[in-house]
Amino acid sequence: MTAMLRDIKESFEKDISNPRVIIVEEMDKKTAKQKVLDFMRSHKTSDIAELHQNIKCDIAMLIEIIDELCEEENIAEGE
Repeated sequence: MTAMLRDIKESFEKDISNPRVIIVEEMDKKTAKQKVLDFMRSHKTSDIAELHQNIKCDIAMLIEIIDELCEEENIAEGE
C-alpha cells in the first residue's frame, strides 16, 4: 500500500465517527482530471478529503486520477 493510499485510509477512518453527507457529481474521468489539475495549480497542496469536497467526483476515480498524475509527475505525493 502506497503512503498516499495509507493516508487516504487513515483520513476516512478518522472521519467515520463523524458522519456527513458527501455529494458526488457525475462526470467523466477527463473532466475530473482537469478539475484536479486546476485545483492543485491554484492551491498548491491538498489532502484527499479537501480534493473530494471540491472536485465532487467518485472517490475511487479521484484516487485513480491522483495516482496517474503522480506517475505523470504533474503532481507530487506529499509526506
